[in-house]
Amino acid sequence: MNPIGHIGLTVGAAFVANQVAGRAAFGSIHRRWHPLSYVAVGLGSMLPDLVDKPLALLFLQDAATRTYGHTLLFSIALCLAGLAFLLASGRTYGLALAGGSLGHLALDAMWALPHVLYWPLLGGGFPRVHEDISFLEMVWWALNDPVRVAGDMLGLLALALVVAWVVAEKGIKRLQRDARHRAVTTENEPV
Repeated sequence: MNPIGHIGLTVGAAFVANQVAGRAAFGSIHRRWHPLSYVAVGLGSMLPDLVDKPLALLFLQDAATRTYGHTLLFSIALCLAGLAFLLASGRTYGLALAGGSLGHLALDAMWALPHVLYWPLLGGGFPRVHEDISFLEMVWWALNDPVRVAGDMLGLLALALVVAWVVAEKGIKRLQRDARHRAVTTENEPV
């Protein structure tokens, strides 16, 4: 999947989970995420590729681009770091980053590559690239694959809806805050 699909679909799923599951689990005390949490989910949704692509290009010349960042071990380490950050600061950004990384693994269907997903439990190595294909050919293939393009369109739509919702919610809260401020100001003015 291309970056916009990863980011949009993962942020959209996190938004729905926060709205539905958070409200069901916590009821009236449910607090919505800060918009930066959605930024963390988006960054986390690209983190496996941000780790693996440079590694493959610079150091692992004949390895596939799904290596260390696409393992469950990497995501578990992110979850533990996110939990430590939550306990230290009270902020969910680290867990949001880890959730985005797990979303990336789901969108890449990593269960189909168990030697990568469960590394190092099923062996020490990663699959090798067998095809001699250039970077531009990979990009051309990705842009002409209807499944990838559909994923990107859905991701773009999900991202647009989440951004619109967050902006509208912040705007409504600002209007309510300004109205309360005006009400307090006019009550204190002499007649």
